Amino acid sequence: MLLLTACAPTPDTTSSTEGSTGTSGGSGAVVDTFDITELCGDEEIQVALTDGSAGHTWRKIVLAEFEAEAAKCDNITDVYYADAGGDPQKAAADISGFVAQGVDVIVTLPDFGVAQLPSFREALAAGVTIVPYYNLLEGSAGTDFTENVYVDTHAIGEQMADWYGENMKEGNLILLGGLASCTSCTEMFDGLQAGLEAYPDITLLGETFVATDYNPELAERAVAGMISQYGQIDGMASDYGVVAEAALKAFESAGEPMPAMAISSGQNSVYCTVQASDQEFAFAAWEQATQTVRVALRRAMADYNDINYSEPLTVVFPKVIDTEAGMEPPACDDSLPADADMFSGLTAEEMAAAIG
Repeated sequence: MLLLTACAPTPDTTSSTEGSTGTSGGSGAVVDTFDITELCGDEEIQVALTDGSAGHTWRKIVLAEFEAEAAKCDNITDVYYADAGGDPQKAAADISGFVAQGVDVIVTLPDFGVAQLPSFREALAAGVTIVPYYNLLEGSAGTDFTENVYVDTHAIGEQMADWYGENMKEGNLILLGGLASCTSCTEMFDGLQAGLEAYPDITLLGETFVATDYNPELAERAVAGMISQYGQIDGMASDYGVVAEAALKAFESAGEPMPAMAISSGQNSVYCTVQASDQEFAFAAWEQATQTVRVALRRAMADYNDINYSEPLTVVFPKVIDTEAGMEPPACDDSLPADADMFSGLTAEEMAAAIG
């Protein structure tokens, strides 16, 4: 467990609906619609963020977002962090440790799903405000956790369907996801399928998403197999840019044209690849995924201080890139890691400090 109070960055606290000072000029930010300073309260508060499996750039950026949002409340005296390193037992122990330590608010990304509910209930019973975020859990607010802030991937899938209907118009489409058990991936597939009912000339292949385990090599092999099986794939969607970028290699190897590509949660290297491609192809992206942790912290502070608060529990990322509508991807930045999120709520200085 790591105490982070002294190294929390000082954010720009200006609230605006026009956009943040994000690294690469994102078009509007989740963080700017609501102001956490109205939720801080007066008493001293200790907060913590826990991860099930971190250590990569995306989670480093999320931690910096959490620190920056917490820094807006002068009465948040301590900011703690714990990473379970892929161990569900340690994830439970991290929660229990913070409860025993007297932490008031815990925000957590529940990588291990419902298996973590017992530790959440323990925190709740001890009077701790605990808010799992990003993933939608099978549980009840007030019984299993305080609140669950989650990404509405079904709605994003529906929006992707409209984009394909307007731009691809006809052909075969696939959706790449993560683990076969990924519930948010299933929700995105269902949303895409529902939205495509309005576009009968587009066929969504398969009974569900293509499982890749978020492994680039596996994604490339899986898509190569689908190209071999179906002969032509005109569109490819994904809930994570890393696997979509890797899968493009399968099209190149097969001598097939690049597919119309829609992604959620991209990164630096995806934009580099799109801009460097010898082929022009339709590309759209729904971004600002790392900012979801800010929504979760705001919700937790409102609940802890018993403040009536209107920000939705569901997060739908905005479409910030659409090459067919003149919304181009950000410039490739060789100074940042390949997996750096280019639409965070961080300034360039905060991003540099976060990734080291």
